[in-house]
Amino acid sequence: MDLGPWFTASYSSECADRSASREDVLVAALAELVTLKDGPRDCHYYQVRDGAWARARAALASLHPREGKLVRDRIPEIIQQAGLIPVIETAPPEDYGRYVRAKLVEELGEYLSSGDVAELADLVEACFAAAALHGVGQDELLAIALDKRQQRGSFDNRLVWMGNLPGGPPDA
Repeated sequence: MDLGPWFTASYSSECADRSASREDVLVAALAELVTLKDGPRDCHYYQVRDGAWARARAALASLHPREGKLVRDRIPEIIQQAGLIPVIETAPPEDYGRYVRAKLVEELGEYLSSGDVAELADLVEACFAAAALHGVGQDELLAIALDKRQQRGSFDNRLVWMGNLPGGPPDA
């Protein structure tokens, strides 16, 4: 099987000229990696290898369009320890806020359905991530929370506001 131009550094333009399908791009990128396996380890090798991996990842991601979810930093390691292979991407900065907001909703929902205090810890971690989007660190967020507690109180007294009576305060 002669793959000819698939194995050149001008791979991207070759694919564009052929209007290759995503499947073609993935197969070609993986085949390119296989042929590089035994090649010389010069600077050209690393450039071609890195480009082939990038094309393979992009093609694979586009073949399986699904919405991922934000996970804690050690989750990939934990998944690997369980004998599985995680598929992980780093959220681009322009999408990260959306993932953080979705994580806040997810963790709140998990706490509301389970009542498990451990879910509150997850919610706090998601709050830290959300605060970081605004340039606010964990200590600063906790200081803001303490300031609000001092200014407005806490929820310790279990007060429930039911609205206001009609009218306003009597005229003086």
